Amino acid sequence: MNVSIPVNLKYTPFACGDYVSYLEIINALARADSPLQYSVYCNDDFSSHDFVQTERLLLHHLPYPVSWMQNLRYLCWLNTVFLHKTGLQKDKVGLFINQKMPHFWQGKSLFRVQDLAFHYFKDYFTPKDRFRLRLDSYRGITSADHILAISENTKKDIVELYNIPANRITVAYNGISKLYRRLEDDSSVEAVRRKYQINSPYILHTGVLQKRKNLVRLFQAFELFKQRCNEDIKLVLVGGKGWLYDEILEQRSTMKEKDSVIFCGKVSSSELLAFYNGAQLFVLPSLYEGFGIPLAEAMACGTPSIAADSSSLPEVGGDAALYFDPYSIEEIAEAIAKVVFEEATRNQMIVKGFEQVKQFSWDETANKINNILLSFQ
Repeated sequence: MNVSIPVNLKYTPFACGDYVSYLEIINALARADSPLQYSVYCNDDFSSHDFVQTERLLLHHLPYPVSWMQNLRYLCWLNTVFLHKTGLQKDKVGLFINQKMPHFWQGKSLFRVQDLAFHYFKDYFTPKDRFRLRLDSYRGITSADHILAISENTKKDIVELYNIPANRITVAYNGISKLYRRLEDDSSVEAVRRKYQINSPYILHTGVLQKRKNLVRLFQAFELFKQRCNEDIKLVLVGGKGWLYDEILEQRSTMKEKDSVIFCGKVSSSELLAFYNGAQLFVLPSLYEGFGIPLAEAMACGTPSIAADSSSLPEVGGDAALYFDPYSIEEIAEAIAKVVFEEATRNQMIVKGFEQVKQFSWDETANKINNILLSFQ
């Protein structure tokens, strides 16, 4: 059986969560012991060297000539070029890993749901993006033969928001790239410190700058921590700009400790690995995450981690992370202080973190996907 996978895999030199996760899923499927063959269709140029080389994985470039409005461009391609090539035949099977599905797909379908934050935080998205996300998600969730949720919390949200029977949903956790590990040599850590002029211990946050990441409260909590403890410590943020981020930048500009908050922007995967390894503490204060890969990556690197007690984060962090109310500046500051000043707590979190992340495997995700697809035969 041949399975069609449409995806936007335009190459980027930066550590990009979606790009990496799509590659990891496709390569894990290619490695799996399965009779299935996968045809991957991309609307942009991609690097074939990023993929596992096997006869079971076929790569197709189906260009779309329109270059304006990137999000709409992919949807137009999905519902015209890709659909015409593959989806108008009822004997086709489609795997939709990026929460987008053609509106007139005729064959069997497995639809992967990553994030439903737009349902809960409507003001944190532009009207255009909210409309697009609702439309994409509704089509796939309500019409797919089976749904893949990336966490138990996401599964619960699907059941409650769309009234989908739980037996139509399988939870398949995101995995962690084997790149993210504890480094024995700290030369790469020192290199990123020099490059980004980080000359003291630092707390790390990674992710796109957007309102639901709750960075305004993180800045306020960090400033409160600094006022109380007078520690020479920085807050380092890694990740590009998303949308509706002006409030974040404005908050930083008004801080007394603004020079202690360092924006590093987009970085490469190797630099991100070094950032994780060099951090004294990782913090993820998001109001909602479908999974929260940065939390798992940080623990895989041996970095003590604190996170919001919201959405999927307690599920991902287990008993290895320390949690706080994301709406409480006081609790965030207290959690930072606890990990920074209590060495025994840090050491215990590191050990538990290594154990916790063992359950997050892209190969296990691929096995679940293969089993569902084989049931379509």
